[in-house]
Amino acid sequence: MKQHPVALIIVLIVILITFILGISIFSQQLLHRDSENLKAALEIAVKYAAAENWNGAESSLGEVEKTWTKVKGTWSALIDHVEIDNIDVTLAQLQSLIKAKELPGSLSEAAALKTYIGHIPEKEKLKLENLF
Repeated sequence: MKQHPVALIIVLIVILITFILGISIFSQQLLHRDSENLKAALEIAVKYAAAENWNGAESSLGEVEKTWTKVKGTWSALIDHVEIDNIDVTLAQLQSLIKAKELPGSLSEAAALKTYIGHIPEKEKLKLENLF
């Protein structure tokens, strides 16, 4: 029995599209999970800073940095490097502000960092508007 080349091409296209969608869904779930973990760890540091418990804030921010270091490599393969740089710079600024025990600046940078981290899964979501 001889297969039709058109049928074979259609099957290959369906397999390719299924593979691309599967990778996209996996990537989206990974970004969402990592983003939520980072935001939760950051929220703990913010609570310490708001209470002016600077040692607790610094320690918690160390946990944020550890988590970020773990996910940064994966995120680098999935998102724009400008986003990675924004998170790196904001995290470094937040660390400096917490060491300086500057509450308003710390809270401001923490909010900016939370925004950078939180918008990435939404930005990378597989939607028609993100394709064009």
